[in-house]
Amino acid sequence: MTPARLRVYLVQQWTNVPAEALLQDAPRRLHLTPGQAERLQSEADSVVARREKVLREMVEILTGTRRYEARSLQRRAELRSEAVGLRQAGADAARAVLTPEQWVKLPQSLRLLPEAFLISPP
Repeated sequence: MTPARLRVYLVQQWTNVPAEALLQDAPRRLHLTPGQAERLQSEADSVVARREKVLREMVEILTGTRRYEARSLQRRAELRSEAVGLRQAGADAARAVLTPEQWVKLPQSLRLLPEAFLISPP
């Protein structure tokens, strides 16, 4: 698998909940205030910035010649944990911006993120 395709695979698992909440405003009738929309956009941008470093390193390790060495395997596990934590931090940030009524209107797939983060494509 090419590094570009691997990156796409990894990004697809990294749900950007603040960005998704913005997209759900009209269809889910969240009725976001301008302030909420601004905060969600800021949080969405932050998610992208924080995930970039992790994704870059994941792709380097998974496509590198030393990917099966002990240090690479250990770092891979660390990055997977970091990815899960950062993905959840994005969801928590979105939840902090939204009212409880707005939060429950989001699809369950955004409110309950999986704890797994698969780094090897099927």
